[in-house]
Amino acid sequence: MDNCCMVGDYKHGCYINNETQELIYFDLLSLAEKLQGKTQKTVINYQTIESVNVCYSLNQGVRFGSTTITLEVHLTNGVIKDIVILYLNTKRDELNRFIRALLASGLNIIDEKHLLQTILDSDERVGTIIANMIQK
Repeated sequence: MDNCCMVGDYKHGCYINNETQELIYFDLLSLAEKLQGKTQKTVINYQTIESVNVCYSLNQGVRFGSTTITLEVHLTNGVIKDIVILYLNTKRDELNRFIRALLASGLNIIDEKHLLQTILDSDERVGTIIANMIQK
């Protein structure tokens, strides 16, 4: 069972730990944000999470497209944190491990189109899965 998993890296990524019941987000900060003292690491305890909405997008650029999966984390104090869980260098098995850990977390996951389970059940590229969901 996947209790802990990192997607991305410690410069820009997300670590889920079901043993300590924490989501840890590592934000990619600009130089200006660093100079302003913005914290790169955000630790969110499960007890403070009301729900997690699964959001996705497909953006077409001039040379290539990009796919994004974001967790919209709604906290009990009304704050909403956006946590990206799909990065340019993300390997499919790494994403699948993260999704399994997230689904096993016991958090209230709102995934209206069942994107996470579809990714686990399919061998299709994540971008293709998302494109098909957007077209429906």
